[in-house]
Amino acid sequence: MASEIDKFAVKAYEAIYGYKPKGDVTKIDAKDVPDHDILTAGFPCQAFSIAGKRLGFEDTRGTLFFEVARIAKEKKPKVVLLENVKGLVSHDKGRTFKIILETMESLGYTVWHKVLNSKYFGVPQNRERIFIVCIREPKGEFQFPNNDQVTTKLKDILEDNVDEKYFLSEEKTKRLLSTLRENWNPEEETDKPQPLSEGNGVSLCLDANYHKGVYSFKQSIRTHIGLRMVGRIDLNGPDICKRVYDPEGLSPTLTTMSGGHTQPKIVYDYRIRKLTPLECMRLQGFPDDYYYTMRKIGISDTQIYKMAGNAVTVNVVEEICKNILEVI
Repeated sequence: MASEIDKFAVKAYEAIYGYKPKGDVTKIDAKDVPDHDILTAGFPCQAFSIAGKRLGFEDTRGTLFFEVARIAKEKKPKVVLLENVKGLVSHDKGRTFKIILETMESLGYTVWHKVLNSKYFGVPQNRERIFIVCIREPKGEFQFPNNDQVTTKLKDILEDNVDEKYFLSEEKTKRLLSTLRENWNPEEETDKPQPLSEGNGVSLCLDANYHKGVYSFKQSIRTHIGLRMVGRIDLNGPDICKRVYDPEGLSPTLTTMSGGHTQPKIVYDYRIRKLTPLECMRLQGFPDDYYYTMRKIGISDTQIYKMAGNAVTVNVVEEICKNILEVI
């Protein structure tokens, strides 16, 4: 069983997994939920009022977390796996997070939690999320998977052939390159790349052939794989919409922003373009056929971008679940 209120997510879920999610979970009687071994959920924390009354389960009323606790209390699944933004830990000075942990413990679960970053799990996306693992009568101490090695770059998930609609105008590309060219010395005829700017602590270089009309970004001496922002472009909207990244690095955290030019942008093939919906799905670890299934039933770019931003990285969950199996 699944519960979802977004009509496009419901449509996609049914097409991919073969059954339609139920609607609003607040309207589902816990007794009508099938018996199950694992309950997974994500929930917003903004609805929590000032916590600290130490009422445990009762303190969560009016929030979607309460629905998780309500079902767990009734059905007593062996495992509850929760995911949320990193900020949940510090929300309301930590009181919200404390109530969540105490509530799950009061329901008979041993609880572990840790912030994990997707970039360490085979996808080139810098995405920090808090994972909360709750196990009823575990056979041992649960261990979170290792969280220390980056193995992929943005360029590893890029499509070979990209529709022209994802590329930004030549004017915006030239404008970005002109700002990067400020430190360029046209008198130096050398094959040695010239450092132009600092992007998130990583030196970026422009190919010596730039003044001849050919340009590309080259990796500096540093080998750490991180976010490599090459500059900003002139667009309306928040700063995050204006940033342009190097495919030799990572993608920033995918968000649910949609429309216009809100998707992450890269310099690729001598031009600037947005990441495509398929690339965003890949950044969350989904197989390509999920994307093509959604396309086949008419789901738009906007909705696929939104679903990718809302999703939990598959690779991370898979590794967590492998370790859960060791202690249940």
